Amino acid sequence: MAFSLNQILWAIVGILIGVLIAGILIFIIFLLSGLSAKQSRHKRIIQKIENAKALIKENMVNDALIIITDLINNYSLEEDVELNGETKRLLGDCFNSLYVTTKRNEYIFKAISAYEDAIKLLSSRALKEDLAYVYFILGRLYINAGEITNHTANLNKAIYNLEVCLAIANKQEINSKDRAPIHYNLGIAFYNLTIFENTSDNIQKGIKHLIIAGDYYGEDAYPKNHAEIYKFIGELYNKLSDIEEKENNLSKSIKALRKAQQVYSKINQNKESALILRELAQIYIKLSFLQDKENNLMNALVLYNEALKFFTFDRDSDKFIEINKSIADVYLQFFSITNNKDNLIKAKEAYLEMLNAYELLLNPNKKSEIMILIGDLLVKLYGCVNTEEPLKEAIEYYQKALEIKTKEAFPFEYGQIKHKIGDLYKKTAKLSNWSTNIANARIAYMEALKHFPFDKYPLWHREVVNSLEEIDRIML
Repeated sequence: MAFSLNQILWAIVGILIGVLIAGILIFIIFLLSGLSAKQSRHKRIIQKIENAKALIKENMVNDALIIITDLINNYSLEEDVELNGETKRLLGDCFNSLYVTTKRNEYIFKAISAYEDAIKLLSSRALKEDLAYVYFILGRLYINAGEITNHTANLNKAIYNLEVCLAIANKQEINSKDRAPIHYNLGIAFYNLTIFENTSDNIQKGIKHLIIAGDYYGEDAYPKNHAEIYKFIGELYNKLSDIEEKENNLSKSIKALRKAQQVYSKINQNKESALILRELAQIYIKLSFLQDKENNLMNALVLYNEALKFFTFDRDSDKFIEINKSIADVYLQFFSITNNKDNLIKAKEAYLEMLNAYELLLNPNKKSEIMILIGDLLVKLYGCVNTEEPLKEAIEYYQKALEIKTKEAFPFEYGQIKHKIGDLYKKTAKLSNWSTNIANARIAYMEALKHFPFDKYPLWHREVVNSLEEIDRIML
């Protein structure tokens, strides 16, 4: 049976159409299977991300980190910007949690790197709440980084991220409860920045944000936070007083610190309360150079003594010594105003507390320094009473100091103290036992001269020589 040409052509067309339809069907099946595989892969990634979130929520951070690392290494997330960004954010969450629990600084910088990557990938979501959270955590991490390295740069990055977070919060009209932590951390960032860039602008911005935070963290609901915030505010006003409106800002500093101290005292945070009492005392001393000197010095004394009720020697020997030194200094300032010997006696009492402390701490060098200070104080007391007792006592303290400041170990200091002893014997000679005391003065000066060779200490050498020449004239 023969086929016509038309029949043959139609047969060929039919075959081609069939092949084409089959190819299309195969291609569609291929696309559908690929899409199905892609959807399946996407679902697996989503599931892994959800699992990681759940593990982080349960503080199973290391397990979450294994899942996230697997996602980053094995799932080519670059193809999906959204999932890649979300994974980087979770990686940041893991490192941030590890820093919080371990306090290992390496996790700060790992978390920062991950969060920075997340922000770049999720920039299209710049006004979404979850990204605001990333900016907030980044700000806090940069504050921590600023305490370790690249202080100014990291603190400025902290401020940038927190200000972006605040802008998002303001645009979304987030309530004051959620904005308060942003203002608090901005205040702390500016506070820390003033350590390195102590400008009026940084100080005032820090105060502004802390005051806003303090309005939310009220004294009744959040007493500890409230006290801490006003402590920082007080310290910032103190810094501002060194730049402008000295008296006004010192007064604001005192007001803020007193508020903080009262709250700390109310909630039995006794150490923090005592630290602020000491800080207040220092500010009153600062204020005493500007106005009402005696009254402000008295305020400082009251506050130092109040602080000593907590900072006993047994509780904190360093603070005990520091505060007693400050008390002695205040009494010496009072003496410079009043010329009242009672202030010298009070200063001596504070020095003796320090002397006993250094004795217990087995610190001979510091002990000898206090002995010299007591000797110097007793010389001033002699100027008030004009009797030989303070002079004799001063000589005793200087001699005890020399048992520690030996001529072998401390030749220069030894010579200085011997010169002082010579001066005191010379003064004592005018009151009693003239010949003995003059002879002792000469011996002390001769000993001092051995330690002040002209080629090394020409001024001291000349001063001792002058003292010896005066003795020789007296003895003629």
